[in-house]
Amino acid sequence: DGRRPFVITRACFAGSQKYATAWTGDNTSLWAHLQMLIPQLCNLGLSGMPFVGTDIGGFGADTTPELMARWVQAACFSPLMRNHSSANTRMQEPWRFGKEVLDIYRRYVKLRYRLILYLYDLFFEEERTGAPLMRPLVYHFEQDPTARTCNDEFMVGPSLLVAPVVQQGADKRAAGELEGARPASNTINRRPKVLIHQRLLEQSSILIISKCSADEACQKSPHRTFLTS
Repeated sequence: DGRRPFVITRACFAGSQKYATAWTGDNTSLWAHLQMLIPQLCNLGLSGMPFVGTDIGGFGADTTPELMARWVQAACFSPLMRNHSSANTRMQEPWRFGKEVLDIYRRYVKLRYRLILYLYDLFFEEERTGAPLMRPLVYHFEQDPTARTCNDEFMVGPSLLVAPVVQQGADKRAAGELEGARPASNTINRRPKVLIHQRLLEQSSILIISKCSADEACQKSPHRTFLTS
């Protein structure tokens, strides 16, 4: 009848990517599970299951304001973005964690919508070529020895490098310099090697490393939209 169903599963196998998106199952509100988000989703994408995500904030146990903020900062860039929790745990609506976390959550949902058409293009590319949306650094920087073992940064397509804070209590982190990376003229952080998160819950680092500017990359896209600040 022309409808396009949206199926979410956690029990699937090779070939399921034709019919469903997947999440990584019942995680827990632990920092270790936030840290697992990056290698898990990158590995699933490389294995042919690109439309994937995690339960933001954790499914089991009670999350904290800091953990919720850090989780949404990272998961904003995953192919599937979904907040989900178990019964009899702390409710996880964004407004239940105070104004600071609500403002962060709102900022990242808005950022997600600013990136929607870029993500749409990446889904189209994946359909044609099999290239995942969320990629380990080594996917683009195979000659860089640090990229081969990096599990706390990732690429979203060829143009965005995301370096979220995934350590409890951290108020800054380094985004490593990559061999072959050439920041665009309008990057949020203009140097390839930067310190980010000067305040505890400041926004995540996004480094545009396209060979052209973000606007130029957008103009080359059939959907013509991109992050501009």
